Amino acid sequence: MSVKKDDLKAIIGVGPAFEKRLNALGIKTYADLIALSDENIAKLEESDSMTSLEEWHRWMAEAKTLASAEPKEAAAKKAPAKAKEEATPAKAAAKKAPAKAKEEATPVVEEAAPVVEAKAPRARKEKVVVEVEAPVDETTEEVIAAEAAKSIWVDPVVIETPHDEFDWTIDKRNVSEYTDAVKAEMEEVYSKSLKTLEENTLVKGTVVSMTSSDVVLNVGFKSDGLVAKSEFRDLEELKIGDVVDVYVVSTENLKGQLELSRKKAKLLSAWANIKDAYENDIIVKGLITTKTKGGLIADVFGLETFLPGSQIDVKPIIDYDVYVGKTMEFKVVKINESIKNAVVSHKALIESDIEEQRQEIISQLEKGQVLE
Repeated sequence: MSVKKDDLKAIIGVGPAFEKRLNALGIKTYADLIALSDENIAKLEESDSMTSLEEWHRWMAEAKTLASAEPKEAAAKKAPAKAKEEATPAKAAAKKAPAKAKEEATPVVEEAAPVVEAKAPRARKEKVVVEVEAPVDETTEEVIAAEAAKSIWVDPVVIETPHDEFDWTIDKRNVSEYTDAVKAEMEEVYSKSLKTLEENTLVKGTVVSMTSSDVVLNVGFKSDGLVAKSEFRDLEELKIGDVVDVYVVSTENLKGQLELSRKKAKLLSAWANIKDAYENDIIVKGLITTKTKGGLIADVFGLETFLPGSQIDVKPIIDYDVYVGKTMEFKVVKINESIKNAVVSHKALIESDIEEQRQEIISQLEKGQVLE
């Protein structure tokens, strides 16, 4: 004889998929689920890992509640029929009541005919009483039917969703939590491993990886920074582990990323070197890259500087093209801090050499000395 299966899906957290798996394990009724012990659950979990022990206990408690509610539901379903049976005789009696009342009232009216003629109000009063008594039974029938309808048990509507088959307890397994003291210690260690970056400053970064378009740099911040590979064209042999100077544009841009720039780092570094050369009269070297109106453009420390035509040599220069591509020595004669622009001179070095030679010759002259 087959046992009638209960609707295990009525338990919260048990969808169609879990019901099939429970049936496969031999759990088909609420009684089967209630009778499980912790040892039985452990054996079932070995064959088909479904959920935690606490979740099994919750299922068992809900199954117990649903099992105790079934007799009440059955009684509630029988209530309308019983109420209908009880109401049928009352309804029949109610239908017969007007006729019976009319039969009983007729002789009285006939016998008391003279009285009715003399005292009409009394006869009408008896007639009204007879007519009003009949609907009382019909009202009683409606009240009984309404009370029976109120006691009808309505099964809850269970709407299944695509997420019913998902095991929502999967993230609760094998989870361990740290104490507040351990969390505080770990946060302190993590904070010490990071350094605070200030925007618009130069920092050193280590190349940790390279892609076809970007170079990833570690500057000791909480996140690595990306720099376009095109900014490293002057470093043809760039490799992982190399240390380069980069400029911190923003510690967190609109995308939440650390924004770095080597181009700006080269500009600031070059400007610092040019400024130092200007203040300390240091001779610098530069490459003449192109001709421009009134002079030449010289690349000094990676920064474009202007070499006026009058500062190329002590003698006038007509053809500037012969100097393009040559490396020359310069003296920084003027700088503009606001626009990061500098003017260099090769003529100043020549004049300086001439002056040194002149002073040297003068120092060797003596009174009465004859020179050839």
